[in-house]
Amino acid sequence: MTDHLTPAQALKETLVNFATVSDQPNGKLIPFVSDSLHGHGVEHHVFPDPTGKAAHSSRTIHWLGAR
Repeated sequence: MTDHLTPAQALKETLVNFATVSDQPNGKLIPFVSDSLHGHGVEHHVFPDPTGKAAHSSRTIHWLGAR
């Protein structure tokens, strides 16, 4: 069913399928996003919480031609 999706649509489909409810750990989303950013050469940092079940990810993306 997802064969006809553009890469952006497929990414959106993947992202919305992560269980990310504010009172639940986001431990599966953060590694996915981190790997995706790394694959595109985006510098980023992951800050795990003390339990290791959740994390915060921080990145700065500079667009080509932006100053």
